[in-house]
Amino acid sequence: MKTEKMLEVANELNRCIAYSDTTCFAQFYRYKDDSIAVWFTHIDSRYSHNNKTIFIGDWLDDERTTNLVDKVKRVIAGEELINE
Repeated sequence: MKTEKMLEVANELNRCIAYSDTTCFAQFYRYKDDSIAVWFTHIDSRYSHNNKTIFIGDWLDDERTTNLVDKVKRVIAGEELINE
């Protein structure tokens, strides 16, 4: 079930990215211990290294996952930067 949830997150973020002018990408990643994460990277010159990444892992509870997905959607929409 955790794989399906992470696939849903990755697909939703990629759908948002497809309709955005923001320079960013989302990656689906499986670790050696079989945990899964979606890595979202936003590329912008306002960051100290011109990019910043948020990790959304299957080890997070549903509330934290939802909050991070919502934050990423705001970044994709150009409403805010990643400040974590």
